[in-house]
Amino acid sequence: MNSDKTLTTLELFSYARKLLLFRNVNQLVSSALVNSVWPVFIWFASTLLLIFIFGCEQEEGKTFQNACSCDDSCRLISLPKKERVDLSVEDVQYDFDITAVYEDKSRTQFWGYSDYEMKFYLFDLQAQDFLDTIPLARNGEHAVPEIFSFQPVTPDSILLHTNHHNQLILLNSKAERLKTWNIEGDLPNGGRADGLYYLSAWKNELSFHYDRAPNEATFFVTNTGFEGSHGVERFFYPQFATLDLNTGKYLSAYGDYPAVYRDEEQSDYRADFPFAVANGETWAVFYSSHCIYIFERDESKRSVCSKSRFLPDQFEWLPRGLRVSERDPKLIPRGEYINIIHDPYRNLFYRVVLHGLPDDTAVNRDWQVRKQSKWSIMILDREGNCLGEALFESSLYDYNQIFPVEEGLLVSLENPYNPDNEEELLSFQLFDLGELPTRGEGSID
Repeated sequence: MNSDKTLTTLELFSYARKLLLFRNVNQLVSSALVNSVWPVFIWFASTLLLIFIFGCEQEEGKTFQNACSCDDSCRLISLPKKERVDLSVEDVQYDFDITAVYEDKSRTQFWGYSDYEMKFYLFDLQAQDFLDTIPLARNGEHAVPEIFSFQPVTPDSILLHTNHHNQLILLNSKAERLKTWNIEGDLPNGGRADGLYYLSAWKNELSFHYDRAPNEATFFVTNTGFEGSHGVERFFYPQFATLDLNTGKYLSAYGDYPAVYRDEEQSDYRADFPFAVANGETWAVFYSSHCIYIFERDESKRSVCSKSRFLPDQFEWLPRGLRVSERDPKLIPRGEYINIIHDPYRNLFYRVVLHGLPDDTAVNRDWQVRKQSKWSIMILDREGNCLGEALFESSLYDYNQIFPVEEGLLVSLENPYNPDNEEELLSFQLFDLGELPTRGEGSID
């Protein structure tokens, strides 16, 4: 709050957010009185309420209130295969929980991390050869807690996101700690207070995005601190936070959810969502929405509707309150959008689409069964225009391991249902991206 008690636009919206979210009126009144802004607050809250009542229909598209619906506009394309990459793991006891690819002008490396061993395995993708391991310390000054995600920064440095107090750690190639960030504090721009959120803890590359040029890391924020009956409240707060690694301070919190996620009667039972950061924007994909939601740190936002040819016009939402044994058999077989990946070499985005399983597939509660699904990649330019949708065979590729490299798109063949899997090889297929259509080329097949 400014010292002269003059309200900024951000502060006004902060009080408006409290008006909509606080269930305890006394708490709201006290907050306004303490800050000596009660008259202005009453005026602003009344104005906002009138706008909400009479203007919400006109503003639906701007506030993501509308259901996202659009026609199939992405034509089917095929990606030509280039060479196959086979890495020998004959003498390696590998079982990688998290993977990444590092590439610079002189090397292209595959990095795999084993949780059980607390060890990185490095492979040369060009020479198709095993390079080295980097074991992490379990004790002492260089000890590392459980890892949620990692990104190789240079050949001699690795950035880790761990489960210890929202911690970010920079290691060298000897697994020695170079720097540690203990990420804490209230989130700016109306985000959650310290202790009522955590930085997303997915066991893959989606946990955070590191931007080397400004030395910043962007995280997905999972808002907590709610009673189970009020779970929808987490969707009223920003879900992205960018940290300046030079100062260790938050630069911004931003983002929004489609209104359907605030529905107290139905849910798709998801709280963490895929995202990509590029060109000063954060692209968010929700499992049950054809729209891609694009945010900037100044809280401006837009949406682009880009529907897969292989998903239904409307998604099925389930009643809230289902037990795991009730909801999983319904969620597992359905098709949905599962990832968004930025290609820095071509400035394209790849939206990964999982197709629904056949009706007669026995799923029970086994999420691994989804690896039998067909799936596709929607290739989008930086404006969100779909250049084509490429279909991939079922039970062959691993849609969780897709890596843009300078030579094309590298996709893992380590699908557990792949009948041609060889135990002593870690295999990838490289696809050619050199002849992509431009927007408007061709016709819908």
